[in-house]
Amino acid sequence: MAATDYNVRTDVCQRELKVWEAIAMGRICGDGPEINSKYNAASVIVNHGPQYTHIPGNRPILKREYRMTISTESMAGDITRILLDGRLDIEGAAAIDLRMNVLAGSAKFLLIDLQKVSFIGSLGLSTIIIPAQAVRRRGGKVALLGPIPLVEEVLKASKVDQVIPVFRELDAAVAALR
Repeated sequence: MAATDYNVRTDVCQRELKVWEAIAMGRICGDGPEINSKYNAASVIVNHGPQYTHIPGNRPILKREYRMTISTESMAGDITRILLDGRLDIEGAAAIDLRMNVLAGSAKFLLIDLQKVSFIGSLGLSTIIIPAQAVRRRGGKVALLGPIPLVEEVLKASKVDQVIPVFRELDAAVAALR
């Protein structure tokens, strides 16, 4: 094997290692066959927060972004509705943690809307539970609204649904908070 062949092979192996590390860390998202099959040195976009790194190759794997966003809406009866959108994983929890705690310190009734949350991990659970405890200590109430089946399964498995009530309908959640 010539020295140039070795260098090319080393570059390919290093690129493959970077791609598989990124997949393992959840920074690459795909629609299945591109990641499950041999990616033939495909172009890969690796999520490093708001910026992306492009690993050269043939075609991009990342199709969409999974950034966590948070917005609020005031409702009748002094209820603050928190709308979450994205993945409540390590990065998502870090992105909203401070704002959730500030809202918990200022609101008497919190309605946390999970309809657009596609994933929830352990840090995501704590990002919901800790502010809920703060609201309750001040005599307020918290409710969760409309989680997708995957998120609802995690809430049930972790028994969060026994601590914070979960509702499918907005009217039922608002009634429980009053």
